[in-house]
Amino acid sequence: MPKIKQILKEGEAEKILDEAHKIAVAKAGRLEDVRAQPHILTRRNQVIAFQLRQRALDAMGIEDADLRRGVNDFLTKVKKLNTEATREGLSDLLGPKEGDRLHRMLLAAHQAIAEVEKRRAQEK
Repeated sequence: MPKIKQILKEGEAEKILDEAHKIAVAKAGRLEDVRAQPHILTRRNQVIAFQLRQRALDAMGIEDADLRRGVNDFLTKVKKLNTEATREGLSDLLGPKEGDRLHRMLLAAHQAIAEVEKRRAQEK
């Protein structure tokens, strides 16, 4: 598994989480509403996923707008990131080596976000 620092610099997972949370709270109006409305949390998770995809594509040096849009569209439709079908789909778009690399980077990035969320939950 590639080092998470390829995609997330120190403290960036916390920053992404904070940004997504602010968007969710702004959309809901109040923090209590975020917890009460599951669709707001879904929106928050979509923001996190989008930001991680953009950082991963940047880290890989993929600048072609059409290719980035294709990867984004594909990943938006994916229900679960951690599947062989997802890896194969990315490989079809980017080639076997780059598709596999992006898949591993995204899995590692999502794992880092989950660890930050878990740590924050334990601190409360």
